[in-house]
Amino acid sequence: MISGWKLGPALCTGNVIILKTSELTPLSTSKVAGLIKEAGFSPGVINIITGYDDIAGDKLARHPKASSESNSKNLTLNLRDKSPTIIFDNADLDQLVSWAHIGAFFNQGRCCYAARPKLGDPFDQDTFQGPQISKAQFDRIMNYFEVTKEEGATGYMGENRVVAKYNMKIMQKEAFSPVVAISKFRDIDDAIEMSHDTKYGLIASVFTQDISRAVTITNTLETGIIWVNCCDEFDYNTPFGGYKQSAVVKNRLANINAIRSTIAVESTSLTPEKLAIKHNALCYKGNVIVDFNAFDVQLDPRVLTITPATSTNTQEYDIKLVLSKPIGSSNKSTAHDDDLKTRWTARELSNMQGLACGSCQQRITSATEFQAKDLPSEHWYELVECWICHEAKPEEHRARMQPISARPKMVLAGATYLLLHPQDLLLESFTTDDTSNIKWDIGLSKKWISIHCSKCEEPLGEGQYEQKQEGGISLLAAKFYKYCIALLPAEQPFPTFLEFLVYDLFDAAKAHATYRFLIQGRKNKRIYALLWLFNWDTHIIYNQGFMDANAPSDIYHERVMKVFYIDCTQKGSASNNDKRIEMWSKDKTADHLIYPESCCELLLETLKHSTKLVPPHARTMNNPAMALIHNFSVGFIKR
Repeated sequence: MISGWKLGPALCTGNVIILKTSELTPLSTSKVAGLIKEAGFSPGVINIITGYDDIAGDKLARHPKASSESNSKNLTLNLRDKSPTIIFDNADLDQLVSWAHIGAFFNQGRCCYAARPKLGDPFDQDTFQGPQISKAQFDRIMNYFEVTKEEGATGYMGENRVVAKYNMKIMQKEAFSPVVAISKFRDIDDAIEMSHDTKYGLIASVFTQDISRAVTITNTLETGIIWVNCCDEFDYNTPFGGYKQSAVVKNRLANINAIRSTIAVESTSLTPEKLAIKHNALCYKGNVIVDFNAFDVQLDPRVLTITPATSTNTQEYDIKLVLSKPIGSSNKSTAHDDDLKTRWTARELSNMQGLACGSCQQRITSATEFQAKDLPSEHWYELVECWICHEAKPEEHRARMQPISARPKMVLAGATYLLLHPQDLLLESFTTDDTSNIKWDIGLSKKWISIHCSKCEEPLGEGQYEQKQEGGISLLAAKFYKYCIALLPAEQPFPTFLEFLVYDLFDAAKAHATYRFLIQGRKNKRIYALLWLFNWDTHIIYNQGFMDANAPSDIYHERVMKVFYIDCTQKGSASNNDKRIEMWSKDKTADHLIYPESCCELLLETLKHSTKLVPPHARTMNNPAMALIHNFSVGFIKR
């Protein structure tokens, strides 16, 4: 298990690994070696060695390469602990006994966070506790009891050893065995003082039904992890480590601290006139420094700009490269052969106003009534800067971020995915790198651009635009990677059929929902915005069936979401809607069928005869009693 904590981050950051097993437990890691080979890792990426510490371990530590770096390498140490379990008189005894038994005796007590059920064969999967790992470990445990008796302890020395009294060696040292030391305390302050009277601080647990006591303990104890009314509960996304002599780095498999512990920062000094672009790589004196082929991007070999840095007095240079194919782009054709599209980078967007990064002042939209909200992983926050700038100064800026709540006539649009009409939100003009790459299709060209932060020059998002042969560029759609967009509509009210959906979006946003919603209307049944709450694995939206001559008839992408609009409010619409439903039922690529509440019952009856229901457990958030149909979630909310 612990080797897995180390292997994952080290592999993610491109390291080769030497893993020496414990001399007492080589078999489990040897099994891992077989799995590594089966998984197809290249020889030499993960190297597992066995042997005694004073032989194999010493040779490894004294290797010339390791020795030369002995004062500069990163260390993550899983050290000792003496984990206190504080039990108050109002604790649930049944739960206490169950959890404390697991905490104290799991893995024969050989657990760095042991709070210290079947006994028997360690190779039996049902065995909870087996024998000690060696005679030396057994003798070490028995010595604890002899010393404890000499120190005047009273208690029972049974099979699972439980001893009593405070101020003894066994209360200060990690036994690493199925041994529990028990002592009384007078009050909460006394319990905290006794818990701190050790040089360790990895884990603690508290059992009480008084939440105020639990909060006091968690706010006061100097330990890395504190369990309340439980033991051995972990979230692998949280740091694992402690205070004092219990750990050097807080790390776990999926935590950013684990990643950082496996990398080293280096700087390189170069003479700028020796730099060149060759074979899609940045080279210095003919040697490759960065190979961009590994990142699926194409460098423009004609552009390599080297300018003296203006921010320092030293001899430093800013190096700028131009990518002609951003990461993740694809020139693969789709089912729509008439759609000629490419992705490329625009370095500069001009005349963009209204929506801006609070730190770098990057302008995104034109209408001042639209505001941007930065969305970290779990909560809605006010935007203080673009995500890239924010990550560079987390301590300074996170302190200024406050949660927001929805207001009437405001829609909290979902993180990163937003389809906009240029007439509503964006100015039509901006400059691009190279108009010679434009391809024409019946007078229109649909292109991808990337939107960059003017301060840190990192991409904020991407968009799709069209350009007519006579000139003029309009942005059709925009996707902002790390933004949540809050749309504040103009004074005119939403259409009646839309009103109920808007207000339910407020509730969903405040509840941190993870479902997708659609907002429509406002101008001639034009799609106004297709919104997700949080991240959803779809890049851009294809729409069909909107009766708006000014709106683009379609937007294609390799990964598309198709939307059919059903309108039961107009005369003569029933036959058209029937045709659209029939089209939708035959089109296996359609994801959403959107319609006002007034026709939902009729629509469902039609759908039941033309589609296949998915299993009953797949329900919509909007109406839990209604089944998801096909690969489609019913797009209305009853109020």
